[in-house]
Amino acid sequence: MFRFIKPILIILVIALAATASLMQFQKTRCDEPLYYSIGEFDERFGVSLDKFKGLLLETEEVWEEPIARQLFSYDPQAAFKINLIYDERQQRTVEEKKLREKITVSDSSYSALELEYTTLNDQYEARLLRHEAEVGYWNSRGGAPREDYNRLRDEQIELAIMANKLRALADRLNELVERHNLTVSTYNQKFNVARIFDQGQYDGQEINIYQFEELSDLRLVLAHEFGHALNLEHVENPKSVMYYLMKEQETGNLVITHEDLNALKLECELN
Repeated sequence: MFRFIKPILIILVIALAATASLMQFQKTRCDEPLYYSIGEFDERFGVSLDKFKGLLLETEEVWEEPIARQLFSYDPQAAFKINLIYDERQQRTVEEKKLREKITVSDSSYSALELEYTTLNDQYEARLLRHEAEVGYWNSRGGAPREDYNRLRDEQIELAIMANKLRALADRLNELVERHNLTVSTYNQKFNVARIFDQGQYDGQEINIYQFEELSDLRLVLAHEFGHALNLEHVENPKSVMYYLMKEQETGNLVITHEDLNALKLECELN
């Protein structure tokens, strides 16, 4: 029976060696580029195809430049697709933008009307103070000469007109405030929350983009889904591209954070 021990050990050693050999030559996700093409492209987003291609190239660089390695490559014939799909999420974004613009216009209208009210009120109070002082002066002397009396009477009428205008302006201001606050309340209830990254989706076969407002938002969503395509998971830093919420990232100057870079190096087996 001892004769069978040695061959079994040899077989095990060979198997282990083969496994080690396979592990040695196993490729990481970063060893060759992910070739992609553009699939469905809905023009209702208001972005041209050429602009979208340019944004994709910019997004590639977000991940490639920090490790000086090509990770993505555009190929019109590639099976991996990036799709721009217009659905209720983008409709919601359009609605949010319109409501926010309405708030901005309302705020501007209120500011202009408030300035008009403040200016007129200052003028009114200054004139009223002078008028009352002069009336008091003449009353203390038993009455004003006819010329001064007529002038003060006309001035009193003008002050009454100014007071009526101030009341009308105050009513308009209060009405604007009520409408503005109602709009702000509606906006806060519907939209003023950090957005979970459902604007895009990577499913292993393609990337679908569903929602963005500005091109800088689109670049961030693309970068986030490109990260998932590199097998990266979410990280904890709210400023990171791979954070699970679209919240505190610097979309105007999009760069990966230390946490993003560490995750990338780990996936690419870089020191």
